[in-house]
Amino acid sequence: YRGDKKTITTEEAKELLPLGPPLYEQDALSDRPERFFCSEIIRAALFQNLKKEVPYCCEVQISNFREPLEHEPNRKILIEAVVLVERDSQKSIIIGKGGLTIKQIGSEARVKLEEFLNHSVYLQLDIKVNKDWRKNEKTLRSFGYMK
Repeated sequence: YRGDKKTITTEEAKELLPLGPPLYEQDALSDRPERFFCSEIIRAALFQNLKKEVPYCCEVQISNFREPLEHEPNRKILIEAVVLVERDSQKSIIIGKGGLTIKQIGSEARVKLEEFLNHSVYLQLDIKVNKDWRKNEKTLRSFGYMK
């Protein structure tokens, strides 16, 4: 005992749990869809390339995710993503001089997406400004940050 709480082993805890059917397939890695992981991979590339406060003001939404049909196995997976920022200045920073920063972000994200999806990917990134989106409850709710 530790105070008024009893310490038990993992095996003892398993014996106390009710039996039931599995909630997920045995090979399921997560209950989240591929789109979620794709947006997180793109977001990670933003953090790696921008470093300062700008990535914290970004939201990545997958607007289109198109897998090849069975009869077109050599076709790339199409992923169109929108990077949402709060200010025009943030958009300019992400794009970078001559588009070099967004190109670097897209290239790094595409490589990671191809590793994750085990398929070649065509990635299109669009940057959009939605002023003060992080202060808007409706927007935050739509992105899943609030219930």
